[in-house]
Amino acid sequence: MALFGIINRTIFWSVLQAIIAVICVICAIDFLFALLDDMGSINAENTFLDVIYSIVLQLPVRFIEFASVASLIGAIVVLGMMATNSELVVIRAAGWSPVKILFPALVAALMISFMSMGLAQYVVPTTSQLKISHGDLERDPVWFKDGETFARVGRVTPAGDLVNLTLFDVKNETLDRVRFIEYARFDQALGHWVLKQVNNLAFSSDKLVRSVVSRDSWAPSAGPEDLKFLGRDAETLSLTDLVHYIEYRRSQGLDIRRHTLIFWKTMLQPLANAVMVLLASSLVFGSMRMVSMGYRITVGLMYGLGFYYAQDLFGFLSLVYGFHPLPTLMAPLILFGLLALYRFKQTP
Repeated sequence: MALFGIINRTIFWSVLQAIIAVICVICAIDFLFALLDDMGSINAENTFLDVIYSIVLQLPVRFIEFASVASLIGAIVVLGMMATNSELVVIRAAGWSPVKILFPALVAALMISFMSMGLAQYVVPTTSQLKISHGDLERDPVWFKDGETFARVGRVTPAGDLVNLTLFDVKNETLDRVRFIEYARFDQALGHWVLKQVNNLAFSSDKLVRSVVSRDSWAPSAGPEDLKFLGRDAETLSLTDLVHYIEYRRSQGLDIRRHTLIFWKTMLQPLANAVMVLLASSLVFGSMRMVSMGYRITVGLMYGLGFYYAQDLFGFLSLVYGFHPLPTLMAPLILFGLLALYRFKQTP
């Protein structure tokens, strides 16, 4: 029994370390390409260190993106080395089935999944805010609808204030008033937004009235907890914030497809990592058990990239055609899972 415990721990830690090492290598390569791509943006205001800092803040997102492919490659490397050194032969001679050998590798992949979900929940939102506060603020204006008012927000500060806000008030399906606001801050005591430096344009059937006030109020159904997500990429929101924002957008009749897609993609990552490890084991125990390590890694990399792009493709199709993202994201998982099971059944 002690031997079984040692074997389980050895496989678990070896696969876990290999997956993390593969993620680090892929992130390092991605870092270099991102650095080369951003070299042209270096100037007096955006220095070389600023570019590096901005790219480093994106690494947690990259960790999450590459976790599934890294699980596949890491499992192939560890199990392949054990097969090359005849360790798997000895373990199987001790009565271990391929499924039993695979179990600690699956646990390691699930550990990576939980690490990714932890990064998505706690680290990525923080690094995103740091990136914004550091000066990465050149974004397109954001539009949203609240009742009969359409709002255009130039920028949302890290504190949740709105800069360069424009409000289009519609009455009886006709534009009634436009307000150009320099700055807006939510007053917790009053329970509404305080608008500063407001230029008003009021429309009537025969004239246009312009007025300027230094202070005004705005009481939409959306509070700072809703509007703080404006301009933020869905990938940079925590899971709880993502759920909150999806519910807000749904209540306003806004498009929620991309945010729902990101949510389900994150939630399905444990299953994706498990499928990748199962596919890796099929390349070690199955018909390719006698090939070289390099060939295994090459084939595994092709499978991993195929899965990565298949998920992106099916996700894109769900956005274009309005399908629910859950079944579309499950499709490549089922496809590659069946492929892995088919190859795994070829194990003697």
